[in-house]
This record gives sequence, structure tokens and C-alpha cells, in this order.
Amino acid sequence: MNFDLFVGYDINDVRPFLDYAKTGNYVGAGTVTMERVEIISTATELDYVLWRPKYKSQTLAFYIRAVDDSGNVGQPSNVASALSPFPILLIY
Repeated sequence: MNFDLFVGYDINDVRPFLDYAKTGNYVGAGTVTMERVEIISTATELDYVLWRPKYKSQTLAFYIRAVDDSGNVGQPSNVASALSPFPILLIY
């Protein structure tokens, strides 16, 4: 199983990101990326995955959707936003 993680990195671009999450059409000035997060799971166990942002940003907007091994895509989650508690300490 995989997860598609859609991430917006610009606080001024959250509304266009929300529109992108609903329609798939992105019209904005910020950066939105899709990242594939691969996990190994069984019926009884799920590995934990640590994701690190690609860009420095104090605000992130994101949603996630599951993709099974046959390529079937689930419904996207609600869009969430978060403030990075350590924007200066991100190391790339």
C-alpha cells in the first residue's frame, strides 16, 4: 500500500491549495507537490513512516489518500494545515 501526500508550502497559497484538493486544478503562487509515501503493511501491522518536508516553510497545508497495490485510489482526507514548530532547524 502507498499513500499520495499532497503538500502546499506557502501560507498565502492555502486557499488555492484547498481548491486544488477539490478540483485537481492548481492556480496559485506557492508550491504544491505530490509525494508518494510507500509503506509495508500486513493485515495486523503497519510500519510508521517519517516524512520530512522538501522546502522550508512555517506553514504547511496537506492531504493524503491511499493507493492500494492494484492502483486503486481512495478518497482524499480532509485538508489540514500545520505550523512548523522548528522552521529554522530544518536540515536539507
